Amino acid sequence: GLLLAKTLGCDKASDPLACLRAKPDQELLSALSVSYEAGKQELLFAPNVDNYILPAPRLEIIRAGQHNQVPVIVLSTANEYGFIMPLIYPVPLASEEEFAKAVKQHWNFLPGLTNKLLSQYRTGKNNSPHQALIDLYSDYSYNCPARRYAHALAQSQKPLVWRMLYAHT
Repeated sequence: GLLLAKTLGCDKASDPLACLRAKPDQELLSALSVSYEAGKQELLFAPNVDNYILPAPRLEIIRAGQHNQVPVIVLSTANEYGFIMPLIYPVPLASEEEFAKAVKQHWNFLPGLTNKLLSQYRTGKNNSPHQALIDLYSDYSYNCPARRYAHALAQSQKPLVWRMLYAHT
């Protein structure tokens, strides 16, 4: 909400909520981020810490063992960005150079990160530049967080935790 208010210039209003409510629907919708660029501040569709239903970030709650301790299957999809990538790159990346440029453009928010990513996500005979970028985005957004949650759950509870990766071949 704070990011939306700032984006629409309502953060400085005497009544930010009234300012937001006065905005036309289309202006509110167009202010919402549709960017999937890594490291950019954007509006995320994820649980929000509200200090009522969710008193802290989910991972903190799990690590503290303050969650419902039940058997859990943590699932993610290996190729999750296969359907999303056309929104980011309507024309698939065709060369190693395009892949390196995309990684440097979107993943430069931590010093040295792009070089590590370029060494881990390689293109070549068995992996196209386009697929390497899909793999990178899928791991960053889904697979690595799923692994973190599964690991935290397994460390903080006695009921069993399973990790599943759906990979359609």
